[in-house]
Amino acid sequence: MKRHCFGSAFFAVVLMTAVAAAGCKGPAGPAGSIGATGPAGSGYVMQFQDGAYPAASYTGASDTGLDSLNSTTNYSAFTTFSIGFDSTGSEKDRYIIKYNLANLIPDNVNVTAAYFTIVTDSLNGTVSMQAYPLTTAFTASGATWMDSAASTLWATPGGDFSPMPQSSTVTVSVLGTCTFTLNPAMVQGWIASPSTNYGMIIIAANESTGNNVVNLWYDETATVADRPMLTIYYTLPQ
Repeated sequence: MKRHCFGSAFFAVVLMTAVAAAGCKGPAGPAGSIGATGPAGSGYVMQFQDGAYPAASYTGASDTGLDSLNSTTNYSAFTTFSIGFDSTGSEKDRYIIKYNLANLIPDNVNVTAAYFTIVTDSLNGTVSMQAYPLTTAFTASGATWMDSAASTLWATPGGDFSPMPQSSTVTVSVLGTCTFTLNPAMVQGWIASPSTNYGMIIIAANESTGNNVVNLWYDETATVADRPMLTIYYTLPQ
């Protein structure tokens, strides 16, 4: 697996400010009254990033990588991981993450928009990727290509997920920040029913040919600003 280290930069983000994409091709959200990626009439916005938002004490993100070549290896202690396909060993790499949202946003809100932002660390080729909702719970410390948790197999190696993508397609051709536009219904489901919030998996569009791999900074990286971030816009019930 190619995990080359290069420099990366990330913009500072504050609560009540929307995310913006740089260095990746992906659709931005419509202009709005709250921020550049927030729809008009969004009402409220909350961001979730370990060590930063909604407070420095937040530690509700859990993530790890799944590697088909090293199918029983857990990568939760890594600071970066790959998404894509490495033709050297016919190696597929996927990324899974979950945010604990329970008791942080009222369960009856209406989610109007949601975005997921990552920071890339290195790149081989060009990678297009999408987010899919996981259908099986995982533990970051136990998940591998074969297992969802220690000694618990996925139904399908590589992760159990709904076949319908629930995000925009993000294409990485240069290093930078990447923002996925998520289906608000998926995120609203996480909030309304925390027990069925299994998180999501990021998968490259082409996992069979070429040598197209992008590395992203994990939630475990020491640089808080480089950690993955979830941004949710919502309105309260009338």
